[in-house]
Amino acid sequence: MGLLTKGPRTTALAVRRNHRADRVFVDENGYSRCEFPATCLAAHNRFSRHRCRLLFGPVADVLALLHRDHDELERALTELGIADRSERELRDTLDAIRVGLAAHAEGEGLMMRAMLSNAHPPALVYLLCSQVIAAHLAQEGALAALEQARPGSRAWRERAAHLKNLIDHHDEHESACVLPALRDYLPSDVYNTLAGSYASARLRALGTVPMKIVSDDELA
Repeated sequence: MGLLTKGPRTTALAVRRNHRADRVFVDENGYSRCEFPATCLAAHNRFSRHRCRLLFGPVADVLALLHRDHDELERALTELGIADRSERELRDTLDAIRVGLAAHAEGEGLMMRAMLSNAHPPALVYLLCSQVIAAHLAQEGALAALEQARPGSRAWRERAAHLKNLIDHHDEHESACVLPALRDYLPSDVYNTLAGSYASARLRALGTVPMKIVSDDELA
C-alpha cells in the first residue's frame, strides 16, 4: 500500500499535486527525483510567480530564510570559479562555505526534528523531511571532495560547480514540494514557529562549527 492511501488528507494532497510520495527518491548524485518531473516543475513555476506575495507574513518567513542561505552559498561557490582570485582568497571563501553549509544543515535539521515532535504529521511529511536530510548529506559529501582539490584547478572548479548544482536543485525541491506540504499539513501555530526555530538553531550552530585546515599533501 502506498503512502498516499493511508488517509483522506494525504490522498487529497495527491489529487491536488498529482505527486506520488512513494515515487520520490534521491538518486546517486544527491538529486531529489520523482516520476512526475513535469508536475514538479509546474508546481515550482506556480510557486515562483507568487513568491512576491509569499514573502510577506509568517507563512513565507521560513522559506525566505532557507532561500537566502541557499542563494548566499551559491554565490560563494560561483566565486570559487573566478580565475583572478588568489589561493588565499579561494581558501577563505571555501571556509565560509563550509561554515555556512554546516550551520544551514544543522539549523534545518533541528527545526524539522522539533516540528515533527510537536505536530506528528502524515507519513508524506516524514518522507519529505528525509529527502531534505539526504540532500544535505549529498552536499556534505560534495563539499568534502571539493576540500581535497587544489584551489583554482580544474577539479576544484568542477567540484564547486557540482556542489552549486546540488544546492540549487535542493532549493527548488524545497520550494516546490517540501514547504507546500508543510503549509498543507501542519497546524498554523506550528508552521508559524518554523522561521524562529530555524534561525535560532542556525545561529547556535554557527558558533559550534570548528575550523578545518587542509594540508597541501591532501590536495588533489
